[in-house]
Amino acid sequence: EVFQSEAALMARAREQAVQDSEIERWKIRATSLEARIRAATDARRQWALREAELLEKVEHHTRQAAATQRMQENLDYLRNLLIKAAEVGPGGGHEVMPIIAAFLEFSPDEMRRMNQATQAQPRSD
Repeated sequence: EVFQSEAALMARAREQAVQDSEIERWKIRATSLEARIRAATDARRQWALREAELLEKVEHHTRQAAATQRMQENLDYLRNLLIKAAEVGPGGGHEVMPIIAAFLEFSPDEMRRMNQATQAQPRSD
């Protein structure tokens, strides 16, 4: 009977050792999975930040392209105004100067200077 209880105790100890080993293996596996989840979460966060940066760059380039387009349209308009002033003749500035001044957003001082300059020129009336 003592021998059987020792054998049973030894068998129980082996079972416990197997269970402990299994538990340790599962703990290691859980730790590994947690580390992978953290890495995946960090990678996802970095990806989202990179995506936001790229979207910001795309929006910036889109705004820049639109501004470039507007600038080209404004230059075309100004070119046509200057051609019109040249076609009208030496005194033609009187007719197109208010349009050019408004287009270029002259300050009051600049307007005064332009008015003085155009008044000094003879009109082609």
